[in-house]
Amino acid sequence: MKKSKISDLSLRTKIFVFTMMPFVLVMIIISILSIQHRIEDERKLTSNRIESYVILLESGDLSFSSIKQKEKIEKLLNEKVLSAELIKKDRSIAFTTGGSVYEINKEQIDKAFQGYIITFTRQNKILVQISLHPIIVKNTVVGIFHLELSFEKSNDRVRQYILFVLHLNIFGIILSFLLIYFLSQKIILNRLKSLTDMCSEVRRGNLNHRLSVNSHDELGILALTFNDTADRLAERNQRLKEEQQKGLDNIRELEKYRDHLEELVKERTIELEGKTKKLTKSRQSLTLLLEDVNESRAELDLSNRKLEASNKKLEAFSYSVSHDLRAPLRHIDGFTKLLNKNIKNKIDEKSQNYFDNIINSSKQMNKLIDDLLIFSRLSRKDMKKIKFNMKIAIDEALQTFDSDIKENNISITVDDMPDVNLDVSLIQQAWINLISNAIKFTGNNKNPEIHIGTDKDTDGNAIFFIKDNGVGFDQKYVGKIFDVFQRLHNINEFPGTGIGLANVKRIITKHGGNIRAEGKINKGASFFFTLSDV
Repeated sequence: MKKSKISDLSLRTKIFVFTMMPFVLVMIIISILSIQHRIEDERKLTSNRIESYVILLESGDLSFSSIKQKEKIEKLLNEKVLSAELIKKDRSIAFTTGGSVYEINKEQIDKAFQGYIITFTRQNKILVQISLHPIIVKNTVVGIFHLELSFEKSNDRVRQYILFVLHLNIFGIILSFLLIYFLSQKIILNRLKSLTDMCSEVRRGNLNHRLSVNSHDELGILALTFNDTADRLAERNQRLKEEQQKGLDNIRELEKYRDHLEELVKERTIELEGKTKKLTKSRQSLTLLLEDVNESRAELDLSNRKLEASNKKLEAFSYSVSHDLRAPLRHIDGFTKLLNKNIKNKIDEKSQNYFDNIINSSKQMNKLIDDLLIFSRLSRKDMKKIKFNMKIAIDEALQTFDSDIKENNISITVDDMPDVNLDVSLIQQAWINLISNAIKFTGNNKNPEIHIGTDKDTDGNAIFFIKDNGVGFDQKYVGKIFDVFQRLHNINEFPGTGIGLANVKRIITKHGGNIRAEGKINKGASFFFTLSDV
């Protein structure tokens, strides 16, 4: 036979067990504490009454002869007196209600004469308290009041109190049992039964059954949830029936079209046979077209290889030309300096200017060759983009012109810049060319100023700019400013090769950006460019 488990008990039993057990335990504990407290109160009350009686004896309000009157002592102490006696200083008995039931030893009497109150209990058939109270008059112990109490009356009062507490507990347990029974039946069990009945109805397919909701507690919310679930199930069931009906109607329609489709398939089969023949011819044409595409692709690959070879030859030619051009330039420059040194003091000022022009022209030619080589390399240089702060690139470019800036007392301001994906070396070269251009064309200004900053376009992309207050240019010639060898100013007035801004444009273009220029004569020039942040 299996042992009964708590989980096998009914809900009503669980409610009674887990509700009544704590209540009964609390009542039992309170009752035990209350009875103990009552017993202690009875004992304290008896001790206080004895002390009051002794005080009356000491004050003379009661004579010693009253000790003979047991009824009077019992009335005052509200307890049964077994014996009471007065022991004088010579240890003789002055007055007594009768012989002592229990013998008191000499040591206890001597201690009482020293002023100590001695109280102890003995248990025979009933509980007996024995007390030795010294009677003190003018700080002198004149006698000892020896008293023996049986506690029968106090025990009766305690028993009556215990019966009262027991009846009160029984009444409370019965009342609690009835209250719990009523509340569990009314609030929980009946409503759970309604929920169970609804589940049974839904399981049988009755989706129209609903629960009555009379409260908004947890069970009320659960009932509302059940009703809502039943409503949804009913709606879903109705939709399912409608879909089933639509499915049946569609099947009937499909059966009607099936015969018609068979006829259409036959007609289509005949048409497809004719189209198959045409498709065969189209495939043949497509094959020929693919052959032509493959031939064109092969020719394109060959052209690309030839172009790559041509670029390599062009690069080799550029280096060869630059080397061949530099050699005579070095000879011209060297022999001109030697000739100038030998005849320096033998020629006139005009001839000296000729020598200086020859030397400057050779230097200009050498610079032109360098710029052309840089311009040629930019088209072939591989990009190595990294995330880099633009202001760092500008600061490093500015270090190239420290002496020029101090010599011309140029005021340069650089705004904070964002991080951008860029090739650091190329962008630094672009800034070097732009800053060099700004320094060159502000050289004749009394208070030269250069401002480097950033702005944003309508899409939120960064626009970098450099502005100066130099000689500027005529805006109608802005289309030539980024072309190779195009100059808008006299070379004697503003030296240069005319390739620097062309290099800048090529660098910006390689970064997927755009550059533009704005200027007015004698009111400065501004250059704006963007970079693709990819």
